[in-house]
Amino acid sequence: NYSTVSAPGVDIYNAVNRGNYTYMQGTSMASPIVAGGVALLKSVNSELGTMDIKEILRSSGRPLAQPIGPFVQFDRAVMMAKTWKPLSKK
Repeated sequence: NYSTVSAPGVDIYNAVNRGNYTYMQGTSMASPIVAGGVALLKSVNSELGTMDIKEILRSSGRPLAQPIGPFVQFDRAVMMAKTWKPLSKK
């Protein structure tokens, strides 16, 4: 795989200069979605470490036919995070 996980990054409605909005694409659009999702996971289980979060996102994501990581499914990831025992404490 070329990435750990995949996130929406095409036709993302985004703020630009002078109070305007436009559709944008690329990793600059996908990265904040994943960062926000990681913050959400940490808010339901503050003991999660980096490896825990990577494993939760990979195992809860929807596999794609392309050679990229699974598509993030934050609803499933949050449910897993709530009961996840951190890898460093297993």
